[in-house]
Amino acid sequence: MVDNESIWAYNIGIVNNKEQQMNEALIYEKPYYGMFTDAGNLVVHSIVKVAKQNNLSFPIVNKMLGELSELEGFEEATDTAVREYVYEAIFGYGE
Repeated sequence: MVDNESIWAYNIGIVNNKEQQMNEALIYEKPYYGMFTDAGNLVVHSIVKVAKQNNLSFPIVNKMLGELSELEGFEEATDTAVREYVYEAIFGYGE
């Protein structure tokens, strides 16, 4: 039998932790999207800027991240954390 209260508490913990991480990311002077390098974060930031300026949908942005991840040194561009940071930066949290 599944303990729904434990699952709910666990999910709330994940959401609260993610919000804290995103708030901490705003403190950095350099853009931060969960990439392993500053260069990676800058490239992803350029994707975010283009997406916002052109009102791109997330499937298109996700495809751009996929293409970036095929390049050496940017493999983590499709990691869940990176995609969540990008989504938050473009569309806001929980929308």
